[in-house]
Amino acid sequence: MEMVIISRSIKTPRAIVSGYTSDLMSRATNVTLKKGRSLILAVREIPLRLGHPDLMRRTAQMGAVIMPHVPAFYRQPCNLQDLIDQTVGRVLLRIGIENNLYTCWREGP
Repeated sequence: MEMVIISRSIKTPRAIVSGYTSDLMSRATNVTLKKGRSLILAVREIPLRLGHPDLMRRTAQMGAVIMPHVPAFYRQPCNLQDLIDQTVGRVLLRIGIENNLYTCWREGP
């Protein structure tokens, strides 16, 4: 079973790296990684300061997948809902759930 956390601040990776489990979110992430399950973090923090990429790197080394909210403008989104669908669709594909919110890039005709 996978765990997905969307739109989290840098506080979540900080709690994961330190093992600080003060709330349900940090406890659930700790258990997810401890059991070797997939954890996807969609971090929303911008701008980044020097320590933020390091926290994300250390979280990834522990087994998490970091998926920042990065819109793919080559898909020519028309509105905010298109951008939201794109992010959600990418996350769903990453955990193996087929959807029509986002289609993978395919080269050629």
